[in-house]
Amino acid sequence: MDTAAILAADSTGAGGQHSSTALLEAVDKLRALRSQTAHAEQLLTDAVDAQGLSGDNLALMQTSLSAAYGDAMGQLDAIAQKQGAEEGASVEPAVQQEDHSVETDTQHRQDDGLMFSLIHRASSAVPSDQPSNSTLQQSTAASTTDGKHSGVRVEDANTSAGERNTGDPVSRIFDQLGGLDWEVPDCQRRPGGPPLSRLQQLRLQLAAGGVGAGLSGSQHGGAGNTAAKEYGRPCLAGLPPGVMGHMGSFLTTIDATRRLTHLSREIHGKATDETFGIYRTLVVTEDEYDTYDKLEEEACDDTHIKWLFSETTSPSQRLGNIHAAHVRAPSVSVAVAKVLEAASDTLAELHVSGGWMAFQQDGGGKFSPRQRITFPKLAHMSIRSKAWFHHVGNRWNLPSLRSLRSVDFPFPSTAVVRVLETAPEIQQLEAAPIIFTDQEWADFPVALGKCPHITSITGLKIDFDDVGRRANQLKDALEPHWARPWRASVRKKLGFVVPRLSIGARRWEGGATTETFRWWAVAVGCHLEWRTRDNSMTIDCSSADGVSAPVLTAPDKLYGQIAAQLAAKATEVELKLGGRPVHKLVGDMLVFAHAKTLTVRVKHGVSAAAVVESIPTWLPALPGRQQPIRRFPSIERLIIWLPSLPTTDLRGFPSALSGLTGTLTSVKSVWFRGACSLALACEVLCFLPVRQLDEVTFSTPPTSHGFPGSVPPMWSRGIAQIKHIEVQRGERGGLGGDMACCRKADLLALIECAMAARPSQLTIDEVLVSADELKGEDRAAKLSDLRSFAWGCCERVRAHYTMTESKSALSQEGEFLQLSLTLVAK
Repeated sequence: MDTAAILAADSTGAGGQHSSTALLEAVDKLRALRSQTAHAEQLLTDAVDAQGLSGDNLALMQTSLSAAYGDAMGQLDAIAQKQGAEEGASVEPAVQQEDHSVETDTQHRQDDGLMFSLIHRASSAVPSDQPSNSTLQQSTAASTTDGKHSGVRVEDANTSAGERNTGDPVSRIFDQLGGLDWEVPDCQRRPGGPPLSRLQQLRLQLAAGGVGAGLSGSQHGGAGNTAAKEYGRPCLAGLPPGVMGHMGSFLTTIDATRRLTHLSREIHGKATDETFGIYRTLVVTEDEYDTYDKLEEEACDDTHIKWLFSETTSPSQRLGNIHAAHVRAPSVSVAVAKVLEAASDTLAELHVSGGWMAFQQDGGGKFSPRQRITFPKLAHMSIRSKAWFHHVGNRWNLPSLRSLRSVDFPFPSTAVVRVLETAPEIQQLEAAPIIFTDQEWADFPVALGKCPHITSITGLKIDFDDVGRRANQLKDALEPHWARPWRASVRKKLGFVVPRLSIGARRWEGGATTETFRWWAVAVGCHLEWRTRDNSMTIDCSSADGVSAPVLTAPDKLYGQIAAQLAAKATEVELKLGGRPVHKLVGDMLVFAHAKTLTVRVKHGVSAAAVVESIPTWLPALPGRQQPIRRFPSIERLIIWLPSLPTTDLRGFPSALSGLTGTLTSVKSVWFRGACSLALACEVLCFLPVRQLDEVTFSTPPTSHGFPGSVPPMWSRGIAQIKHIEVQRGERGGLGGDMACCRKADLLALIECAMAARPSQLTIDEVLVSADELKGEDRAAKLSDLRSFAWGCCERVRAHYTMTESKSALSQEGEFLQLSLTLVAK
């Protein structure tokens, strides 16, 4: 039965004259498609003889085939949609009348155009070289559950070869579908309903998977043969080999060996399959290192995994087909290293993480540093282990390596040079800071000269004052590769890591030496990226030698770009005061858009006047077109260091600093570290333009709590509502040094000041009180006096606060007494 007969047979029961006309039009379009296919076949045959095909003929053939195929499929879709609508209208009343809503064919209500999409998808299962006169063999797609069989059986049907074109896949698929004698599953039959049309049967078989089984089965066997092919079973042994190997990649290699290779012969065969098995991926975790070491020493009692090694010194060929390896390693295991080296011909990806242990250059006497192994297919490496990186640099040749990455692990510079010397195809070198000594840096540009394909290098640590010299040496090494005309359109990148950047009055010498490098980067199309290791930056206005130095202009050219990039990325900014302010032109390029923490540190021993004069006037905001641009729009934490500022000019410093603090609208917490004056701390809080603060912390109680005789006008603004005030156990001089102790008077003054702000909670956390401040001859008496002092503090605030915790104890140092107190607002 040819295609026209199929369509004509369907037209007799599907819609009268109108449907017959549409089907005949579809027949004509299919014949036109066969004609175009025959013409294309002739063109290709002629091209084979002539050993070439012209571009015009190829374009014409593609256009004609595409148009004919689109017309045919469009006509068939239109027929399916129309007939599906008509059949749905005629069948639906009968279904409702018999009230079989649960058993009805729910697929019937869907768009029948989906059927032809499924036919088109199924047609991809038919190979293009399958002869059109092949006999469609019997095929069964079955699902078996608890002994019940329901499925689709496709019987033999001889097809005529005289009227078909062997090169037309569309005709071939419809010829095969037309000859099928469908056996509809019982669960799909509509009880008491009318017989299903051929198109409805076809749709049901597609939904059940029968067509896929029939078409796939027709690829194997000749005419007159009957065969059955199963597509997986609902059990572990029934999974295809590819699925079994994919499952194994979610386990470590030892786990997969234990669980999948000793269940049954069938599972063992699929798990150890060379093409799809579990040994295409090596996965090793840190807790398995002892097992691998025991395998190497033949001391392993686990017979399930001991068979992985056929000899005592080398892994068996079972692990010789590894394509990807994921190793989490505290050090280099000899057994794991040998497994990887045994798979050197197939290994394409390597990912190693963990391990900061020192590595012996000879591998503990088990590796020879002179014996190098070539990995011809290893293209991608991600290593975060110093020991493994040294091992790779000492023993491996990597002729196909294209990318070497380590996100947050500093590469050992000597190993980097050795890897580059054996990796001429490398394109990307991305790492955390690669720290070079002067001697190691001298070898690095030489190694880069052997890598003509490299386009991206990031993580190069470079001192800010040494940018000009090292950057120009890098330019000389890369210019032969990047200056070629055909590399002009290739994206290139150089990333540098600068130690914590400090911008001061004398930071811009040598700018002319970097200009050559900057213009070269522009000429070759290289993007320069600058960052600091911890995303921090310092504005140094505390330099004493800068006071007598000549005024220096702002950084320009490359230095200006570096300063602007680092300021935009900085999350922590420190402002040092007490010397010469940074030039105003510097501020024109600094906006700290992502800074969350601002630390203001006053230089030890300077006068209040010197501190006020050192505050840059440009610091609060950058002039904008319509309104000023705040330099610190996202600050959430403000830290104030005031270790020894004299109290003779209390109102000068906060007022001068108010231009900056008055722009910090996002502050949530303030930390006074070593605050020398309680009055000064209160004034700083008054200038913050926020309604609420989550926390105000004092590292130690201020040693001076005398307020000025005349209250500053700004104090009338009041302090923001504070949720929590905490007094911590600080250290003398800030960080480091001896533990600082406080006086009882300092604590009382702080508590009284806190009552004016009315925080929701006040906490004194393990503050040290000197024994000289307490009454009594022995420690027990002094401890009793400290407890009485804590109760006295509670009595002062009883009207508004409740004491929830009070603790007095002898400190671990044995020289101080320790006080903890928690007051919660009523």
